[in-house]
Amino acid sequence: MNYKKRRTIMVIEDDTDFLHCVKQMLSDEYDIIATGDGVNALESINVRIPDLILIDILLPFPLDGFSILRILKCNPNYANIPIIFMSGLSDEKKITEGLELGANDYLVKPFSFKHLYLKINNLLSFKSTDSSDYQITNELMSKITNDINGRFELEFKNKFDKVVESLVDEPSVSINVFSEKMSMSVSTLERWVSKIYGITPMKYLQDIKLVKAEMLLRQKQINVKDVSFVLGYNSVPYFCFCFKKKYGMSPKAFSEYHKMKVLA
Repeated sequence: MNYKKRRTIMVIEDDTDFLHCVKQMLSDEYDIIATGDGVNALESINVRIPDLILIDILLPFPLDGFSILRILKCNPNYANIPIIFMSGLSDEKKITEGLELGANDYLVKPFSFKHLYLKINNLLSFKSTDSSDYQITNELMSKITNDINGRFELEFKNKFDKVVESLVDEPSVSINVFSEKMSMSVSTLERWVSKIYGITPMKYLQDIKLVKAEMLLRQKQINVKDVSFVLGYNSVPYFCFCFKKKYGMSPKAFSEYHKMKVLA
């Protein structure tokens, strides 16, 4: 008995509710690869190349919909994958830009499932069934992914360090403040900080605060109480606890130790 092979559709959408809705609507007929950011999407292609891609334009840093489209269309291994843009932007210039870059179609949110379903079927019906057109070696795909990740990590570090510097003196910083300033979801932020630095964003910020505290105390610029408040600690005892945990002695003992070294 012959069974029709299920096609695979990748949906790149950072609105989790909308992503879930599209996935539910299409999953009866298609295998769905769902992701919320462009970096994840490009990594996923290394595992499974989709037959069609739905992309939202306004995706989080560093890859918006237009950036992903450029990457895919400039690579001969991806260039023939049909792409439909989805966006709440009805600006004719944006629509034209997407189509000029190589998008096959464009849907303005909110759109009907019937329209989406027909557009998908129309595009897939014209797609070549010759799978060799879409073969890509693991070596080439790994190189592409590594190059993208390398550029992203550099941009991420530069932006993250600037955000940390802007928050280092602030009291009561939350992970949500971090994610807003980085223009990415909390989960994506935590995943990349863990990958690059090996710790959480909040732990990294605290370490930077304590490094700055150590510098101020060593230079004897201000006393322990003032250091704690300058660096955004609402509680002096908590600051002392964190400092001792990192440096093995209390801030006061640390300051007196370095004062004795200068006098010796």
